Amino acid sequence: MVPNSCVVERLIQHDFVIEFPKADEIEFIHRTILEELTNNRFIDESRQYFVNVIQRLFDEQQVEGVILGCTGYKSIISKKMSNIFF
Repeated sequence: MVPNSCVVERLIQHDFVIEFPKADEIEFIHRTILEELTNNRFIDESRQYFVNVIQRLFDEQQVEGVILGCTGYKSIISKKMSNIFF
């Protein structure tokens, strides 16, 4: 499943290679936004899941960066964890 957006299209136009989480990971991420972020709750397991997804993308796809497409994502990943990626 590849999300379709003008941002993705624009990045591809500028020769960026875009890698996405797996479909089940995207589903979990969307569910976390709806159930946690919108209710201002952040469950530790969800935080760790986000970190694991990002780490997997680095390990398996050798991504060089991660775009957090929602302003609330940074709130899910604690400052301690964010030092790993940002």
